Amino acid sequence: MNADDDESDRDGDLEREGALTLLAEGLEPSAPDSAVRARLLEALRGAERWAPFAGEVARAFGVELGAAREALTRIHDPSAWVPGFWPGSRLLITPKLMQAQTVISELPPGIRIPRHRHAGRELTYVLDGVLVENGSLRHGAGALLEMTGGSEHEVSVPDDSECLVVFSSHRA
Repeated sequence: MNADDDESDRDGDLEREGALTLLAEGLEPSAPDSAVRARLLEALRGAERWAPFAGEVARAFGVELGAAREALTRIHDPSAWVPGFWPGSRLLITPKLMQAQTVISELPPGIRIPRHRHAGRELTYVLDGVLVENGSLRHGAGALLEMTGGSEHEVSVPDDSECLVVFSSHRA
């Protein structure tokens, strides 16, 4: 095999990748059925499961990409968690997240956080599960909720699974 063959192979790979990207962009996004989702999540268990969210978390919460990755890889470490504010909830706190007034929170099934008013801006990024806002608006993995100072809402988690979120609250 010579250099021209190597270059031709790379060009072919790039063309295939470009074609697959175009195809994927043309498809309507849809959630996998529960059996497929369960298999995907099982394949992604471990410290790297949350790595795909690191860039979005870093941008949304103003933390360095490395700090976001480091925090997300600690989700599977039981010693990284402390009891949260709400019954059955837990918080994962790192020094870098705290500098950005940000925590990772695990909310138990069925939890309801009553209607409350925000003194300042609040961001909530759903990593896994479903967060229901005001009784009907469902936010799944990848959703970013942004509340401005003075706004109010209530949130809950359905009874069938927990919800994992990144949360930040800033005083006005």
